Amino acid sequence: MEYHDQVKATLVETYTDLTENGGFHFDEMQLNLTRQLDLFANELQSYVKDSEKRGFLRKVLRKNKRQKPVMGFYIYGGVGRGKTMLMDLLFKKIKISSKKRFHFHEFMRDVHEGIRVARERKIADPIELVAGKIFENISLICFDEMQITDIADAMLVGRLFEKIVNMQISFICTSNRKPGDLYKDGLNRELFLPFIDLLESNLQIFPLNADRDYRRDLLKGSEKYFVLSNPNSHDPFQKLWVSLTRGDKALPFEIKIGTRTLAIPHFINGIGRLSFKDLCEQPLSSREYLSMINEIKVLFLEDIPIFCTENLDSSKRFMNLIDVIYENQVRFICTAEDEPSSLYRSKRGAFEFERTISRLEEMRSANWPSAEK
Repeated sequence: MEYHDQVKATLVETYTDLTENGGFHFDEMQLNLTRQLDLFANELQSYVKDSEKRGFLRKVLRKNKRQKPVMGFYIYGGVGRGKTMLMDLLFKKIKISSKKRFHFHEFMRDVHEGIRVARERKIADPIELVAGKIFENISLICFDEMQITDIADAMLVGRLFEKIVNMQISFICTSNRKPGDLYKDGLNRELFLPFIDLLESNLQIFPLNADRDYRRDLLKGSEKYFVLSNPNSHDPFQKLWVSLTRGDKALPFEIKIGTRTLAIPHFINGIGRLSFKDLCEQPLSSREYLSMINEIKVLFLEDIPIFCTENLDSSKRFMNLIDVIYENQVRFICTAEDEPSSLYRSKRGAFEFERTISRLEEMRSANWPSAEK
């Protein structure tokens, strides 16, 4: 259901309407956040309006510190908690032109490209140039799905966010992780800690750990395992994808594991979509799969084949993948050449595959997982 065009006079009114008439489930934590976002929106609109009315140049205005209780919000919580929905409603409600919204991964990709071009032009400080172009004449920036997975990004975001703070730009971030867990266990993480301090000292940190996972509600009672011999198997698979992503654009995403990179072709708000070839015909181990599920909580996997003597290596990786998914209670939706009990057609390793069959059958059931991880 589209909610972006349903913003009323206040976000609280919008949220109430969506929960009463729009099929959204009421949650007290969401309502509390909505109230605070209303106050924030009113204050920011008033500030921008007064600035424009007085006709001061923006750079002159920023020499005088504006007295704001917070510069923005860092909203974090698990998949399906409504983080992106509430941020998007706020972005829609704020009636100013000087605002931008980015998916964080897409933002970093553009920044890296801008820096590359600037270096080719022999610019002394490429980051300063790129940041200046992005943040010029901006009062509000919204970042969706902030996550840091490699040292290059870890160092870069510190400079970029210092620029945002110094320019007194308000900003909203959503993330699956609290600030202290960003880039957790990453290489040279101690160099990243000042950035965490910057977030915690300039933003209101708001956990959105609702009691229910709304994507789990959407999956409840739905078939999750689709056999490709059925000519209509891709239709419900695609419908589930659209339903869980709300039709929003998914982007490529890369996960750094040491010196290696795992590419996710389609990723949005903790939901990933890959093919069997992406995950099981590459030399990946349980370590890579574990790193993946730190970011992906709902996995759509396409085109699981029949396993026979010719593809035993990929069958072993598939067994590892299913073990990791099962043990970490990742929601799993897939298309496959046959039912679980008929996927494996080699005598070698058939006994070991029995556990995978059992887990596939359990994961496709309406009651799995029985509890939140």
